[in-house]
Amino acid sequence: MLTLGWSDGYSFIPVDFSMMSSVNEDNRIQEISNDIDKCSCGFIRRRESMEKKFDVALKLIKIL
Repeated sequence: MLTLGWSDGYSFIPVDFSMMSSVNEDNRIQEISNDIDKCSCGFIRRRESMEKKFDVALKLIKIL
């Protein structure tokens, strides 16, 4: 899990997150089904979970 948050040095407030998965197919528990609508939030999250963490972190920052 990759979490973007705000901190004042004492407390941490999560702002956004992304669940991460392995790029290696052998390490994944469940593959993306062909029956899933490619415009659905679930498909977009699954595709995002297989991207590099650095690229996802940049997307989380750009949303703000």
